Amino acid sequence: MQFTASALLICLGAMFISVEGCPKKIKTFFTGAPKNKMIVEYQGCYPGEAHHTAMEYQNIRLSLCNDHCYPTGSKYMGLIGNKCFCESFLETSEKRDDSECNEPCPGEKKEKCGNAKAQRWSAYTTAPKYP
Repeated sequence: MQFTASALLICLGAMFISVEGCPKKIKTFFTGAPKNKMIVEYQGCYPGEAHHTAMEYQNIRLSLCNDHCYPTGSKYMGLIGNKCFCESFLETSEKRDDSECNEPCPGEKKEKCGNAKAQRWSAYTTAPKYP
């Protein structure tokens, strides 16, 4: 990609203020490549019991499960009732309707912790830090 001298000068001058109006290549040169945000994200509702319980905690919530699973290298975590488990992959063909995972987590009522009676667990990605 070619840049005109005037566009480059405008962008270089803008560096002291902002690079927002600059072409992507110039922005990347000065600000670095965009960093992928690693955040905990809900992946859906899945059937069955946990393959292994990594942690059982009376007031389980996403942050506790994430803090346990992420350091193990697990890409996903699952919550069902007061249990947390770590997973390497999800079998997407088994995914159920989100309405089947309607139990709030004991430690944080705004978070979903599957449905123990219906044997459904809520799956989430893991991340370095969960707020």
